[in-house]
Amino acid sequence: MTAIDVGFGDFCIAAGLSPNTVRVYDWQIEKLAAWCADRGTAVEAVTAAELALYVELPKNTTRTARAQIRAALSRFWDWSGRHDRPAVEDLTIPARSVPPPAWNMDGYRTFLFGEGMSERTVQAYTFQIVHYRFWCVTQGVDPVRASADDVLAWLESASTGSYSWVRQAKTALTRLWEWQERSDPPLKAIRVPRKPRPRPRALEEDTARLLVKASFGLHPEGTAVLLGLALGLRREEIATARWDRFDGDWYTVLGKGNLTATLPVHPILLDHLALVAEVLAGGVDRVIDEHGPWLFPGSRGRAHVTGATINLWVDRVANVAGVGHVGPHELRHTAITVINDQTHDLRATQEFARHARPETTMVYTRVTTTRLQEASRALDALFASR
Repeated sequence: MTAIDVGFGDFCIAAGLSPNTVRVYDWQIEKLAAWCADRGTAVEAVTAAELALYVELPKNTTRTARAQIRAALSRFWDWSGRHDRPAVEDLTIPARSVPPPAWNMDGYRTFLFGEGMSERTVQAYTFQIVHYRFWCVTQGVDPVRASADDVLAWLESASTGSYSWVRQAKTALTRLWEWQERSDPPLKAIRVPRKPRPRPRALEEDTARLLVKASFGLHPEGTAVLLGLALGLRREEIATARWDRFDGDWYTVLGKGNLTATLPVHPILLDHLALVAEVLAGGVDRVIDEHGPWLFPGSRGRAHVTGATINLWVDRVANVAGVGHVGPHELRHTAITVINDQTHDLRATQEFARHARPETTMVYTRVTTTRLQEASRALDALFASR
């Protein structure tokens, strides 16, 4: 098995932090690093005066953001060994506000479920409304009776400006005002940006090969990467992968909507899993008896690892391979795109991807220069008599 260099994320995990907390701290440090880079400085050497400016940015003024920045910096400097660190205690955290008692989030969630929404959608909308409600409380605004200017101010402070974020926020607010039976919601004030043209997020094949090379024989990180590349599994499907779903060179996956599909397993993945089982328990036939059915058993009472853990593992392998940041869904995009490139069979690619509509699969495909040239040469039939 290959050793993984100890980075900031590994340091935090070794300190007992959960994968979700580690992801938040990484995110806060990355944002600060980008801000420092724009100013020509390094995050490792940020000064107290620079931090005072940074925390006054609109997105850093909330209690949650300030608390995350303080905690992330404290861990970051522990990891980097900085001795002349600014005092993070000087970063003021706003006082906790008391939410208005008129309604609670359980009622909103129940309303959404009553509208036939999935657990995932309910969680996404609830997250948006919790954030919106907190902002309203800090500004002295009634969340239900907020004006168009109030809503726009919240969007300006919280939004990434992307099509998907603004669209989700608008829908969450629409449902909130429907639930509260508001007759004059300021929906027209929320303008959703034009939807960007879909583009594949597949890795270059040379990059994918480096990931495969770094993954083979490495467990659990490498196994997670190979499941994404060889089976096109989504992040949560990787986290919930099971030994007992393999049947020879086929794997049965439980996907979106609790739908099952049986996929062929690439020989490279089979060889890797055989090696892992041999190391763990002396063979595939004994691994379930000794370690249970999950490829990635969880901790702290969880049956299996979380999606956040898969994010960390994939990124670790990418760092070892020297290819920069890679996310689990890029592995899925790569598998689907390469299959389409090699087979030129959209229907087979759709089946492998487990998409209900071919239009969804087309988002994952790309047209190479060679394919465009082949398309042009197909017109030879028109000019054959010339």
